[in-house]
Amino acid sequence: PGARIVVNDVLMIVDFQKYWVERNPETARRILESAEAARAQGTTILWTYVLGDPNDKAFFYVPPPEQAGHRNVRDIFTGRARFSEIFYPVVQPRPEDFVAGKRPDETDAFSNPCLESFLGGREQIYVTGFMHSYCVYNTVQFGVYAKLPIVVLSGLTADKHDKIEIGKRDFEAAGIVVRSAAEFP
Repeated sequence: PGARIVVNDVLMIVDFQKYWVERNPETARRILESAEAARAQGTTILWTYVLGDPNDKAFFYVPPPEQAGHRNVRDIFTGRARFSEIFYPVVQPRPEDFVAGKRPDETDAFSNPCLESFLGGREQIYVTGFMHSYCVYNTVQFGVYAKLPIVVLSGLTADKHDKIEIGKRDFEAAGIVVRSAAEFP
């Protein structure tokens, strides 16, 4: 049987952006299917993206997920978005979804100072996305450090060519819970 999903759960999709989706089409398809199933059960969907220009730190502003959600991604991604053509999102979040921008010089989605409080009090935070061994790993590592109920969904993360370069044991050695995507939702 699948995981018990409650309305208070979040599916966090890390860096679902053009560059990674093109290199991981099967993983991207599985992530989108899981997002649809989770949404149907009332789970909150949270997309994280690189926002801003790494050379424009003085004017860099990451809106809280409550402000960035319910808006067209094109309204959030300014002309200053880092590598806008390469890292532009390929899926428009739905109006009920939330978006958390992260600093362009950070791999960890928790570089957004609003993210920890947005996720606090959640029953489970399921994490998927790209890059498995870098952005996903650093994001979940901080989430575990912050004592958030983080669960990585294996089979719904990848680095390139739908291959996983960091194993389940590496996550578990860092104290990160890993569950098979087949158990979700």
